[in-house]
Amino acid sequence: RDFPVWDAGFAKFGVLICADGRVPEIARMRKVKGAEVILDLTAWVSSGRTMADLNTTQCEYLMPTRALENGAWVAAADKWGTEDGTIVYAGRSCVIDPLGVARTAAPSTGDAVLVYDIEAMDSEPIQRRPAMYGSLIQPARELPQDRNAAGRVAVVPTSGALEMAAVVRRYLALRSQGCDLAVFGGVDGPEGWEVELPALEAAIRDHGGAAMVAVRTTGCNWWQSAALVTPARTYSHTATHGRGIDTGESLSEVVTLPIGNVGMMLGDEGYVPEVARCLALNGADILAWSLFEDGPMAERVARTRSDESRVYTVLAPPDGGMVCNPDGGVIAAVPTGSGVAMTASTHLAFSRWKERAPGTDVFGDRIPEAYGALLRR
Repeated sequence: RDFPVWDAGFAKFGVLICADGRVPEIARMRKVKGAEVILDLTAWVSSGRTMADLNTTQCEYLMPTRALENGAWVAAADKWGTEDGTIVYAGRSCVIDPLGVARTAAPSTGDAVLVYDIEAMDSEPIQRRPAMYGSLIQPARELPQDRNAAGRVAVVPTSGALEMAAVVRRYLALRSQGCDLAVFGGVDGPEGWEVELPALEAAIRDHGGAAMVAVRTTGCNWWQSAALVTPARTYSHTATHGRGIDTGESLSEVVTLPIGNVGMMLGDEGYVPEVARCLALNGADILAWSLFEDGPMAERVARTRSDESRVYTVLAPPDGGMVCNPDGGVIAAVPTGSGVAMTASTHLAFSRWKERAPGTDVFGDRIPEAYGALLRR
């Protein structure tokens, strides 16, 4: 529980063991204590049609995200082969750079020794704001007993400047197809853009559902802000993390909708593990993440945010986008360049079942009393 970091003279090391890689607080604790390299000693359980095709979500997106969000090298050593006639391991030992790029990787079969010379890289992650992360050291809120609600969410690619009339038209078209929540990609707009919201608010009062619109203003202040419009009221959020922008002072409120609880993320917030984790710990079933430009590894990060807390993530960049289920799987994806909105079904039975594997609860097995360093600068 001390999360030690060892100085080997040429680099400082922290260690993960297998499922530790699924818990964002553990790698983050190593980073805030100075780790430059994270060693992952693991046994990645896998499946596949052939042994040569074995893979794992850990090397596909989880560990690259851990490298990127922490600005650290990751070196993962995995088992390969079968065990007891019921388990097969992925192999795929790898070295990942601080940008999330795998520099070298082993196959899924056979013994292998990987040797790679790491170098210093300019990969400073998004600056943390520890005063906002109080939920990390608290037990997770008790999940509501209602697990029967289901719904439809949509990711809506939107680029260029804000055109509220077009937003309303697209929303009404999606609502006519049964959409309960539409998450729009980020657009540019003037300061005071909120004066255009009454048109969308009226449409939602009349037709139901909800929509999240995200706008980047480029006047005297460089804000990234969003409005989540529901029939009862409109909720606002200003981005709290990001380079070169004026930032808000509190994470998104978790908004209760008939299909589940929604937390908003804007721009770089999605790349900061504490933001998504706090929203999930505060009850979010769905993370609505709008981007204003295509971000590095955004799809793999979105899958990680879903997987690590067992929630749905709606990733809405200006182009493309996708919806991830609580296992990190992609259940709807927008073809690049198509501009088409895509919808997917959600169900609270999946987002409120926090067991990731037998005997492994992504919330219940946390040790929040040990994460105090995450709240210190």
